[in-house]
Amino acid sequence: KSLRWANHALTSLNRRNRSAGRDLAYFLRGLAKSQLKRRREAIADFETLLRRYPRTYLAPAAHEQLAMLYEDRGQLGKALDQYFALNYHADVAYFLDARMSTADTSRYLASHPRHPRRRLLIYSLGMRYLRADKLDRAERSFDRLSPQALQRLRTEKWKTEWPILEDVQRLSIEYDPLKTIHDLRRLKAAVTAAHTSEAKAQALYSQATYYYARRNLLLYNAPLWQGVRAHNFGFFWGTGHASRQDDIAAHKHQYEHECLNRAREICLKIVRRYPRSSVAPKALYRAACCSRRLADFNGWWRDENSRHSFWKESVRLMNEMARRYPHDRLAPKARKYAAVFEKERRQRW
Repeated sequence: KSLRWANHALTSLNRRNRSAGRDLAYFLRGLAKSQLKRRREAIADFETLLRRYPRTYLAPAAHEQLAMLYEDRGQLGKALDQYFALNYHADVAYFLDARMSTADTSRYLASHPRHPRRRLLIYSLGMRYLRADKLDRAERSFDRLSPQALQRLRTEKWKTEWPILEDVQRLSIEYDPLKTIHDLRRLKAAVTAAHTSEAKAQALYSQATYYYARRNLLLYNAPLWQGVRAHNFGFFWGTGHASRQDDIAAHKHQYEHECLNRAREICLKIVRRYPRSSVAPKALYRAACCSRRLADFNGWWRDENSRHSFWKESVRLMNEMARRYPHDRLAPKARKYAAVFEKERRQRW
């Protein structure tokens, strides 16, 4: 009925040569077609509405509808256009940092050579390559920006009213992605150059220590998220609308982003591959510490803990460390913190 009435309204308004109400008729017809799964026709109506009546009060709602329709059709670049038009910073950040692939972002950059946020797009692509351990591509992306442009992006004052985020920004400026690329390249080269099991384990442990010591802001896209990434994922994530692809993208993003998880995975690799190395006890102990921190790290990881149970993992790894390496100097602490973590788990959950 809605579709029939909207068609009648547009036909009637055509005969009377009037423009009043046509924007609403296009909007309602687009909604009706969307509900009927006629998405391509719905997109055509919303695009016609925005093209013919760019100042209509319905424009923001039309952009929102188009964004969701494009997402459903897998046209992520066109969905991103809508979020830029709406100034929906959280959605822009999510798309560039998680939902779109590096190939998607590269294509978007190629098709938008004069985009007003082009520098941010290039920087975001570089950060994605960095997290994917594609260090050469990350470096080439950052090299597309002049040193001055890169510095401005990293130091531009955030648009926030939260005083605590001013401290976060000051800390984030210390993490230069080009230096991170240099450091990681050196650490990876040391792993490749190591010829004995002991040397391999030592090199991997140095890599894990690098992530563990620098932690939360090392792989953070500060100009894009401006201090609210964890809050947006933990508080604003739309479980009712998020698709399976969204859930997969968010999961991949979080596991790649958190340095504690990277340190945990490397430490577990050391224990699995080189259990007799001198650093294996330390690696197992550190993996347990990483699991404990991830269990209550932020809203997203607390939800993830209900699926993976990092709390239980932290207790298990501490007990395993004390059992497998009873004479190591860390064994008494491992026994102690296995009990502490178990108590915390029961109190927290």
